[in-house]
Amino acid sequence: MDRAKILLRWSLGAVLLLLGAVGLVEYATTGYDPLNEGIQQYEERFKTLFNALMLSYIGPAIRLFHVGIGLLLLTRRWWWIALLLHLPFAFNILAIHLLYDLPPANGLFFAVGLFVSLATFGLVAAEPQRLRSLAVMAPMRAHRK
Repeated sequence: MDRAKILLRWSLGAVLLLLGAVGLVEYATTGYDPLNEGIQQYEERFKTLFNALMLSYIGPAIRLFHVGIGLLLLTRRWWWIALLLHLPFAFNILAIHLLYDLPPANGLFFAVGLFVSLATFGLVAAEPQRLRSLAVMAPMRAHRK
């Protein structure tokens, strides 16, 4: 089971690193153009949400965070912190795909979004001891001070 978790963690890290790096390079070289992103195939409310994210500072920040989280997931020491940092992103990615992208306009885009979200949730759920130590020890530390 440990090998499966490591393979899933490395796969998730590689996907996040690749998507974040490609997105940052594309953003730095050509900027954001909704016509170049292939966004026109989606319905109007998804296009509005995606354009609002990508035309603000949030789009490049998300891509930069994905590069950092992807790098951390590939390490032996900081992968758990990377997973915890990625949980809010994973939740939002899943919610956006389930609420705004059904039926999927682009199967690959939908599949990558589901993989990134479900892999994050699965890896966090596969570490109940670490989760328990965060939940149980935090109140105990507060009372000791």
